Amino acid sequence: MIAAARTMGFWVAASNLEHYIKGYGGVKSISRSWLRSFRKVREAESLNLAKFEKDNILELVRRVSKDGDQKMVTEDHWDKVITYNNAGFSIEELYYASGDSTLTSKGSFMITIKGKFVTVKGLVYHRWHDKYDWHVGFQAIVPGFGCIPDAALKKLQTHGNAREYRLECKWKHGLETKFCVGDKDIKWNWRIVL
Repeated sequence: MIAAARTMGFWVAASNLEHYIKGYGGVKSISRSWLRSFRKVREAESLNLAKFEKDNILELVRRVSKDGDQKMVTEDHWDKVITYNNAGFSIEELYYASGDSTLTSKGSFMITIKGKFVTVKGLVYHRWHDKYDWHVGFQAIVPGFGCIPDAALKKLQTHGNAREYRLECKWKHGLETKFCVGDKDIKWNWRIVL
C-alpha cells in the first residue's frame, strides 16, 4: 500500500503509514502548505476565524463601546472537527493521511475604541492535530486493494512493531483591522504570519 500510494502521488499518506508500521511513535509534523491545500482544512480555518470575529471581538465591542475603552481578549479558543463522516472512501489524500482530525484555534486580541472607530489587533494560533490510530469495526476502501478493515492494521501493533503517534501542524493568522461601531460590512484583514 505504501508503494502504491507513492505511485499515486500520495506521498504524505504513504509516509504516515510507514511511520506507523515502523513504530517510530512520537509526533510527526505535517507541512502547512500541504495541509491547507485541502478545502476541508481551509473551511475549518475560516469557521474558527469567523467565530473569533462574531463571538469574541464583536460581542465584546457590543458590550463595551465607549470612547477610550481598551480591552484584551486572551486565549479564547475554538475547535473544528474535520471529518469524512465515516464515508469509508474518498479521493482526497488527507482522508488516507489521517482520516478525521481537529483544528484548534486559540486567539488573543487587543480591542481599542476611539470615538466611533474600533481597532483590533491580534493573533490566532492554529494547531491541526490527529492521533494516527485504527479503530476496530471501521474500514476503508483503498484503491487497488479493496476494503481494508482497521482491525487488520491495528493488529500490526500486537503482532509487529507498529505504534500509534500524533500528527501535528501549527501556523498563525494575524489580524489588524479598523471599523466603525455598528458597521455591518466589516473587512477583516486576516493574514498568515510566518
